[in-house]
Amino acid sequence: MTLSRSAILSLCLAVTTIGDAPMALPAAEPASTHWAFGPLESAVPRVASDWAESPIDHAIATRWAQQQLTPAPDSEKPQLLRRLHFDLVGLPPTPEQLATFLADDKPRALERVVDSLLASPAFGQRWARHWLDVARFAESTGGGRTKIFDNAWRYRDYVIRALNADKPYDQFVAEQVAGDLLPFTSYAQRRDQLIATGFLLLGPINYELQDK
Repeated sequence: MTLSRSAILSLCLAVTTIGDAPMALPAAEPASTHWAFGPLESAVPRVASDWAESPIDHAIATRWAQQQLTPAPDSEKPQLLRRLHFDLVGLPPTPEQLATFLADDKPRALERVVDSLLASPAFGQRWARHWLDVARFAESTGGGRTKIFDNAWRYRDYVIRALNADKPYDQFVAEQVAGDLLPFTSYAQRRDQLIATGFLLLGPINYELQDK
């Protein structure tokens, strides 16, 4: 049986019972009028600003105008390159990378640097740390009777590969929750899906009932 979106919303907003005291929630809003089910619309304002170049810039400049703020001067090229490197790959630029960027006076030089950093394996290594924190990744169970996860590195490397491959987020999550149940078309895909389920195991675990 497949429930419609309106039926699901109605169930979510149905009467909730806590103990013996029922708590009535507001009636569900029809799915046809709920904002979340409407078409996407561009609401980014446009302002007269020499600083703004992209829609995001225009949105920021609009709030600046409301708060009577002005942008800081543009960063010098060395500082800008350091910020990009630390943000995207977590490491400072090498002297060679800095010299190349300073000598590049061609249009879109900054975009080329960003593209190269996003394509670098270090990008996935830098940002995988955040997901591994969410997953409570560890290479042992911890506690008094620590068990070492000899193959924990396989899950770590899976997360890095997923980020570097721009794997869609819904696929990324589904593989970790139910990778062994998903269809596959190659051995490599099947291997990654099985490794992804390490999400369900890796981390602090107790092997006995604490409160007997």
